[in-house]
Amino acid sequence: MPIQVFGVPAAVVMLNRAFNDTSPGNLIYANQVTAATANLNGFANDFAASFASLSNADLANRVLGNLGLLPNDALKTALTDYYAANGAANRGLVTLQLASLLTSLEGNATYGAAAAAWNDEVATGFTYSANTANTGSQTGTPSQTFTLTTGTDTRTGGSADDTFDGGLSTASLQTLNSGDKLDGGAGSDTLIAVVNSSVTPSSLANIENIFLTAVTNATTVDLTNGAAVTSVVNQGSTSALTVSGIGKAVTVSVRDTSTNGQVVTYNNVTGSADAATVAVQNANTTLSVLGIESLTINSAGTTTNVISDLIATQATSLKVTGTAGLTLGAYFSPS
Repeated sequence: MPIQVFGVPAAVVMLNRAFNDTSPGNLIYANQVTAATANLNGFANDFAASFASLSNADLANRVLGNLGLLPNDALKTALTDYYAANGAANRGLVTLQLASLLTSLEGNATYGAAAAAWNDEVATGFTYSANTANTGSQTGTPSQTFTLTTGTDTRTGGSADDTFDGGLSTASLQTLNSGDKLDGGAGSDTLIAVVNSSVTPSSLANIENIFLTAVTNATTVDLTNGAAVTSVVNQGSTSALTVSGIGKAVTVSVRDTSTNGQVVTYNNVTGSADAATVAVQNANTTLSVLGIESLTINSAGTTTNVISDLIATQATSLKVTGTAGLTLGAYFSPS
């Protein structure tokens, strides 16, 4: 989302992350803000002085990498030349100018995704450094939370465990939409979404964990474009939820506490020995298992769970595990 931190605090965070990929502990951060308030340009150049041993090319490579702008040979050459043109004494100021410019480019076709990720990183870094409980520095890209909007969102995570927050807007409008392109990057990343209308997100790259809550309307969420998904949790839904487009390696947990029928649909017909596990923790659930030959149902929790209908068009093996009681309704075996 657009830049959320401004002024000297933002500049201090940007310099730390651009040069060191680090968010300092609170005491160091507070001292830096004091120094930067007195003379921001001087502080920026003093900050860069500790990298005097790096050539302009090496510093350009370091800074652009920390800003999430590599690989880009043309941009690296341009920044190297700009460092040289402004002199070694001004490399801190040049870096701050670049970091600040990036915050304004979310609408840019080339740099928009990097700008959005950078703005979120600056906000996360500020939150960490401004917290008096954080005494040590946070090295590397911190975990980030990306808040989705009612429009089309393009968000890219870093190397940590990031979260994409798809809660309803203040007007109860859905923020997980068909045009959304979300990339978790490295780490174990999570999408949490409240849905009141059916949706097939455009891309859910490198997002492993999905938590869904259906409200108001019976809703289908199609995860066809989420090849990396390994876990889906239907949690706290008050309306029927269908989850489709799930690959064979996914574990689905149904943790609904309502009396509405919950539907989990597996749709994988590419293999001949596919296996799936469904963890059930509520009553009145319908499972539709398509293209899965070996099905395991885990009865979780401490109360009796009920599967009113089990539609397993290919399941030749059915195994029930868990400690809670499980009642199976109609079981339609393969023909």
